[in-house]
Amino acid sequence: MNSTKINKIRIQREEIITLIKQGISIPKISKKLGINKSKIYYHYKKIKGRKYSLEVLPSNNQVIGEFLGAFAGDGSCYYDKKRGHYTINFHLHAKDDKQYGLFLQKTIKKNFKKKVRSYSVKNELRLVFYSKKVFEFIEGYLTIEKNKTLNVSLRWPLNAFSKQFKASFVRGLFDTDGHVRQGGRLALGLISEQLILQVSNILKEFEIDNRIYLRKKLPNQHRLYELTIPRRYLATYLKRIGFSNKRKNAVAEIRTPDPSRKGEEFSGHSVGNAVS
Repeated sequence: MNSTKINKIRIQREEIITLIKQGISIPKISKKLGINKSKIYYHYKKIKGRKYSLEVLPSNNQVIGEFLGAFAGDGSCYYDKKRGHYTINFHLHAKDDKQYGLFLQKTIKKNFKKKVRSYSVKNELRLVFYSKKVFEFIEGYLTIEKNKTLNVSLRWPLNAFSKQFKASFVRGLFDTDGHVRQGGRLALGLISEQLILQVSNILKEFEIDNRIYLRKKLPNQHRLYELTIPRRYLATYLKRIGFSNKRKNAVAEIRTPDPSRKGEEFSGHSVGNAVS
């Protein structure tokens, strides 16, 4: 390597270091100097330490279960071959799920070390992040196939999972797809028959009675399965499963039967008037 080239490299390195110390962002330095971002990041790490945390996979059964339950309820994922991106989405209600969306963002950042972007379009709040590792992690636990909503379910028999995992998985599902009826019943509507049966069996393990109904479908639509938990089991559900969705938890606590009032129970069978 001749002296001219060495001198050019030295000057370039000094320019990078100067701009980093001035607080200029990596993308702006890359654009200004026409240098690859990875090369700039090499110097950035030396001066300011690691900028991005390496993604990890959680080992806590409660965290895993709740994340997967929320994904089974309102999540989606796909691989973009053109960009090489493995995209994970959560589709929430922009107004009603605002607090829960923040909870999910913090949970993912803390336990997966991934930055989650949020976008609000009309009534939808969409959370997005990219990770091949998390994509494969989800597929290791859930059966998704082409139509996630229709086919999603736990990949392994229920006895393969801990009770802590199962309670948290159901919590994640009710946080996203569950409803608290005006009469105090809990309801969960799903298209996946296998998943609704799994949820029903998990609830029974926790001594929470429930029923599954097949709702009428419109032409060209899939069948909808609705699981309901009677109001008399609402307190048990809150104690043994609970909500991380504060809005739904607040509604459930208001509608929990008062133990001091004997015989208080909801006897209706209406599907309407839901808090979703």
